[in-house]
Amino acid sequence: RQGYAVDNEEHRLTIRCVGAPIFDHLGAPVAALSIAAPMFRLSQRRVREMAALVKDAAAGVSRALGYRAAPAARRRDRHAGVSSKG
Repeated sequence: RQGYAVDNEEHRLTIRCVGAPIFDHLGAPVAALSIAAPMFRLSQRRVREMAALVKDAAAGVSRALGYRAAPAARRRDRHAGVSSKG
């Protein structure tokens, strides 16, 4: 629902990751974009800030693949700080 996922040391100790889905022209998730950093560089406090950047980048790739969010999703994305305009 928030449009991103967080890995808090689930794959590797001391590493935190933030990822967002990439959608194709049909709206199907086909890939993901993520960042990973040591927890001292990507504090819990910075997760939301980085999540907004990751979501924006993933949305750009999705648009390049022909994805167009439904009107309700565009409104929801605007409120979450994600641009869905192409």
